[in-house]
Amino acid sequence: MSPRRLGMLLILIAVFVTGVFVVNFTIRRNGTGQPNSGDPNTIRGIVKTLLPSGKVIVVQKENGEEVLVSLTDASAITDEIGESLFYRDVQVGMPISAAGIRGTKDNVLIPSLVTVRLAYTYNGLMVVSVPKLRQEYFSLVFNPRLWDVASSSAEIRYKNIPDCHLIAGAPDLTVSDKWKAEMTERKIGGQVFKDTDYATESGALARRTLLLENPGAKYGLDATYFSNYLFQVVPNRSLPSAAALTCARAVDAVLETLKPRSASDRIIIADPAAPIHVDRDSPITIIGAARTYDGSIALTVVDEEDKVLFRKTVFVRSDNTRAFGYFEAEISPLGPITRPVALRIFQYSPTSGAPIDEVRLPMTIE
Repeated sequence: MSPRRLGMLLILIAVFVTGVFVVNFTIRRNGTGQPNSGDPNTIRGIVKTLLPSGKVIVVQKENGEEVLVSLTDASAITDEIGESLFYRDVQVGMPISAAGIRGTKDNVLIPSLVTVRLAYTYNGLMVVSVPKLRQEYFSLVFNPRLWDVASSSAEIRYKNIPDCHLIAGAPDLTVSDKWKAEMTERKIGGQVFKDTDYATESGALARRTLLLENPGAKYGLDATYFSNYLFQVVPNRSLPSAAALTCARAVDAVLETLKPRSASDRIIIADPAAPIHVDRDSPITIIGAARTYDGSIALTVVDEEDKVLFRKTVFVRSDNTRAFGYFEAEISPLGPITRPVALRIFQYSPTSGAPIDEVRLPMTIE
C-alpha cells in the first residue's frame, strides 16, 4: 500500500472514531439510551425521606432536585471514614453522596457507593465526628423549638437570641489579645468542662469555649482511651451580660445530653477503637465499663438482619451496682464475612427483660 493510500485510510478511521464518540456523547447528553448507565458522577445532597421499605431514600440534591436512590442495590454503604453501615444507619437529614451511578430501576438510581457524613444536625439531633478521638464521634440532643440548624452541619443557633451559636467539635479559633479570659471548671451532665469566657474591653461576651478533656471520666475510665472534645459559643456580635447568661443556660442544656458514640447511659466500649476491623480467624478483645443490674451484660455480633453470629455473656467486675465496673471479653475467631456486621452490647431490663442500654458499632471481618 502506498503512503498516500495509507494516510487516507488513517484519516477515514480517525473521522469514524470521532463520529462514534460524538454520537455517543450526544445520546448520553440528551438522555436517550439507558439512563445514567455508567455515569461516574457523584450525587450530593441531604437525605430528605426514607421510603417505607427503608432501603430506598429520597435525596435532595444541592440544586433542590429530588432523586430516588437505592440502598438495596448499592455496592457499599459507608460513612466518611470508610466503615460499613447498615440500612438503618442512614437517617433523614444526613449529608449524603451516591457515587458511580450504574443505572436506574423503576426510576430509582443504583449507585456503586453511598457515603454519609458523620457530622450532621437535624430535627433535634447533632452527631459530630472528632478525628483526634481516633474517629470517635458523639451525639447531642437539642430542642428544635428552641434551636435552628445554622450555617454548618455541626452548628445550631438559639432562636431567642439569634446571635448565640453553638459549634460542636469546633477547632480552636483565634482569640484577640484585647479580650479578657476567665476560666472555671464546671460539671455539666456528669462531665467536667474547662469553661472559658472571653470578654471584650467593655465586658460583653465575645466567645465561650468548653473543653472536655476526658469524656470517659464518668465511666471510670482514664485518658488512655479518649482525647478532647471542644465546643465553641461564637456570637455574631458581642453579647451583653443578660443575653450571655441566657445563652449559657441554653448551651448547657444541650451539653447535658452529650453521649460518646461508643456508649449508652450505662455501658461504654473503650477498646477497640471504631471502626472495628478484625482479621479473619483472629480473636478480638473488647474492653469497657458498665453499670449493671445483675452483674452481667450480653455481647453479640449480628448481621444487617440482626441474625446472631456470635453470642456471649460477660461478667462485670464491680463491688457496687451503683458504680461502673470494668469488663473484658474475647470474641472467638470468626471466618470471613462479606456482608456488614455489627458488635452489639447491651443488658436486659430487670422489669421487662427487654434489651436496654445498647451500644452498637459497625465491624468488618476480613
